[in-house]
Amino acid sequence: MNELLVLLKPDAVRKGVCRPIIGLLREQGVQINEVRAGTPSKGLVLQHYAHVAAYGPGVLERNVAFLCSGVVLMLVVEADIPALRKLIGATDPTKAAADTLRAKFSTDSIARAEQENRGVHNIIHASDSKETAAKELNLWRSQFQVKVTEQAIEILQKTRDGEDLAPQALYLLQEAINGHLTPAGKEAFQLLYVDVCADDKSNYKKPWLAGVENVTVDLRGNVFWKEVMVEHFSLGILKPAQIRDAALSVARDCAHLESIGVAVNSRNLFNEWLGDMTEATPDEQKQMMLRFRDIYEHPDGRIALELPSEAGQKTRFAIIEGENATIHDFDSCSGAYHAIIDQGFHLADCGQKAGQGTACAKAADVLR
Repeated sequence: MNELLVLLKPDAVRKGVCRPIIGLLREQGVQINEVRAGTPSKGLVLQHYAHVAAYGPGVLERNVAFLCSGVVLMLVVEADIPALRKLIGATDPTKAAADTLRAKFSTDSIARAEQENRGVHNIIHASDSKETAAKELNLWRSQFQVKVTEQAIEILQKTRDGEDLAPQALYLLQEAINGHLTPAGKEAFQLLYVDVCADDKSNYKKPWLAGVENVTVDLRGNVFWKEVMVEHFSLGILKPAQIRDAALSVARDCAHLESIGVAVNSRNLFNEWLGDMTEATPDEQKQMMLRFRDIYEHPDGRIALELPSEAGQKTRFAIIEGENATIHDFDSCSGAYHAIIDQGFHLADCGQKAGQGTACAKAADVLR
């Protein structure tokens, strides 16, 4: 096994395929000893590509411009050289074997690159001999230095001071700043930097919670569906499998709300009649089911309905008698409940079990 230099080029970083490539390298027995991420200097890249000047006019300039165009992920690996070169594939991705990295992750070609006067976007570089590896490693180790504190500042700048980071990523950032990273942590931090700082734009997107599409979480455990807060998870006491199950449940119910044309928000998400609503449910019935939960009735025929209110506002009830309605404000939910009961109201019987509110009844029985 030989110690070699591997570079994941700016196109790999921009495509977000660094993690899959590293996974495939490890599957093939490649040992990764060191990881660094950053934009290399022109002086470094000129020395790295000095030999390609012999390939013709403009080749050196095009390759230098490409490798300096964005973030590069430098890997120091131990691998068998022929096996690694075979895994990477031919320089021209269109001529690389189907099971190689260049064939899987690039569709560029040398012909197209020459036509567009640029370097070929072929994802990856690896040392091709022991002698080349020694020169490249010496060059990159000495001139491709990364400063963790500067990387951390850049990550914070592109994630609204960490607001867009998942809790685990923020913890990793804190450990990096404090100098407490383990070898595995150092690699994870460099990959986080690659994820956030892939280009000059602040376009980092918070990762899906537990891999569930459109569901994210902030540092306080607030859960969002497409950037609308709908839930709160106590992440510190939940196991990964529980978090994923809860995220899947949120995604399922939010998608259902969208499918029936109902606004996605925390109040609607926790409506007990959500499952009874379909796209065919008349709009007026949907609005009634969304606005009211427990319904109270009086022996004299009056009905009491709680009206929707925002957090911090008074609790409001509508007392309906025939075609007339009066609004009553209460300082708290419990105060409202006791006041309604003291007036002789009781929970309406809509077929729910004894002791349960009407929200536990079937929507069809309530509407009837």
